Amino acid sequence: METFALVVSIYLLFGVPLAIGGGLAWLFARTRIRLRIADWLLFLLPFAVWLGATAIHDGNKSLSNIVEAFFAGCATALFFVARSVITVAKPQQEARWASFALLGSCLAAIALWALVPGLPE
Repeated sequence: METFALVVSIYLLFGVPLAIGGGLAWLFARTRIRLRIADWLLFLLPFAVWLGATAIHDGNKSLSNIVEAFFAGCATALFFVARSVITVAKPQQEARWASFALLGSCLAAIALWALVPGLPE
């Protein structure tokens, strides 16, 4: 139960910046874009990739490295904003841009996990 509570609290670090940034982007472009499955997966998949990478091999990382989840949420929000802006300009390729945003945010989560060194507690 403690592990579940920890994962939920870490997810909040990921989800809050994503909800704020993505929500604002969607409010501005909601009449011109349709949310795809890839857009909904942005709320879960990059976090799951980052959490899985951390669980498989945490190296010398400490609990202070959960700040990576916050930056992964910010990066995911930026990918959704970029997807929204590009979709408004080129609406015929909306599904492709949504998939690229999902792929980019998962790669950003892996890059954060791999490139951020272990932080002292």
